[in-house]
Amino acid sequence: MGYGRMATNIVASMERLGADIYGDLPQGGNSGAQKFLPHTDSKSAICANVTWMSTPGHARGYWEGQDLSIMTMWEASILPEPFREALDQFRLVLVPSEQNLELFSQYHPNVKYVPLGVNPTDWHPVERPGMDRTWFTFLTSGGGARKGSDLVIEAFRKVFNDDRVKELCAPGMPIPRLIVQTRRASALPADDRSHVITGRLEDNEEIELYKMAHVYVQASR
Repeated sequence: MGYGRMATNIVASMERLGADIYGDLPQGGNSGAQKFLPHTDSKSAICANVTWMSTPGHARGYWEGQDLSIMTMWEASILPEPFREALDQFRLVLVPSEQNLELFSQYHPNVKYVPLGVNPTDWHPVERPGMDRTWFTFLTSGGGARKGSDLVIEAFRKVFNDDRVKELCAPGMPIPRLIVQTRRASALPADDRSHVITGRLEDNEEIELYKMAHVYVQASR
């Protein structure tokens, strides 16, 4: 999910376009990249680009002489200090929205806007689930504090408590339930109608999860 999914798909797209991609970071004498690169005193003689798709503080390891860039993002109007203090090591910062272009440009002189694409073979409009189902499904994701999944659970339990469900749901109407996709299951306790899915989702599993949901809710802080 998140950066990992983005990086995997961008790498695959670049390879389809004929680019040579090396995923190894320098690790002393153990890097698999060494078989491809001529070296002088154990340092690469090739000046190529190394790009991270991560938060700025997670960028680690590069060959001397490489051009450094990062593709990153932030979903709020104030950039956190760990982002700001690490930006100066990159020559180029790529962001996926005009709002991020304005935000990151306050702290870096070379920020470019490159919108993320969608593979229409996998991601395309589908018919939404009808009201003839057993369940009316709300879907949310993310377990960190800033993702706000706990706010969604709190609101769901408040609005759809047992008495309220009996009042809202006529005979034959679907019963509300909430599905939370997160790796932090311990922070989001489940009950009879709040269900937690943990672990990494394959592409097809993520697509099917969206297909079965009536509503997606993201209460990001």
